[in-house]
Amino acid sequence: GSKVKVSGGNINVRSSPKINPFNRIGKQKTGALGTVIDGSVMADGYTWWKVDFDSGVDGWIADRYLTPL
Repeated sequence: GSKVKVSGGNINVRSSPKINPFNRIGKQKTGALGTVIDGSVMADGYTWWKVDFDSGVDGWIADRYLTPL
């Protein structure tokens, strides 16, 4: 339930917590706000969190692109 902000540019939002070109479901821009609803999952060298964004597509984001609020 932690609030987060996208801090790494236009980032890919994924349908599952792993790097796979077929699981990209959209993008979120720097500054987009959301709430963590699942995670953490370690995969492909990243820690992933599922985020319910305030607007736009929801899904899995690597933690290096998120800042806690």
